[in-house]
Amino acid sequence: MKSQVFAALAAAGVLVAAAVSPASAGTVGTAEINPIAYKVEVTFTSLSLDQIDDCSVGTCTAEVYGTLMAGVSNGGNAGLPQKKYLNFGGWGFHGVDTWADADGNDKRIFRSGDKHYFANTTMCASSSWDYCNGGYERQNSKVVLTVTPGSSITTLIQIKDYDLDSADDILCNVLEATPHLSEAQLKNLDKVVDTGSHFNGDASCGTRYRMKTVGVVWPTL
Repeated sequence: MKSQVFAALAAAGVLVAAAVSPASAGTVGTAEINPIAYKVEVTFTSLSLDQIDDCSVGTCTAEVYGTLMAGVSNGGNAGLPQKKYLNFGGWGFHGVDTWADADGNDKRIFRSGDKHYFANTTMCASSSWDYCNGGYERQNSKVVLTVTPGSSITTLIQIKDYDLDSADDILCNVLEATPHLSEAQLKNLDKVVDTGSHFNGDASCGTRYRMKTVGVVWPTL
């Protein structure tokens, strides 16, 4: 019956195109179909702090809090129309967040030379650096961006040390942006970035994150 309907439509001069699923999309009839955007997962992996200039009796420590951000700038637009934050600790005070050590025990103190993994600390997802849209959770170190060809991805890692009697120290401040990414680059994107900031009088830091394409957005047919 279906073949008879198709034959009748074809005889009447009506173009009949097979439905195309996202997994097999490529052409409809003679027209090539391309994704309109790509889903890029940004995973914030680790943080190390060194040269912490907050020492007492030979021990240099910090009570850390901060924010991680990944965003998209579309087609040369100087603004960031899409920004996603992961916050740990309370911005302007400590005590909300704790790091877990190798045995799963919580500890507030970050010692000079320590390295921690963001998946092991409680973080909240947000659209801003100064509040949370939800609760604090572990294994919460990833955001997914929708990136169109011609856009760039911007990342921010800003870590501070809470000080009771003075202004909080900036321990790590890293702001980076990719070049504008082509469709070919987005299709195969899988990049690990090792970066950091030099000693600024308060500390130096090293951090790692990964950008990986995990899906596509097809046009609505």
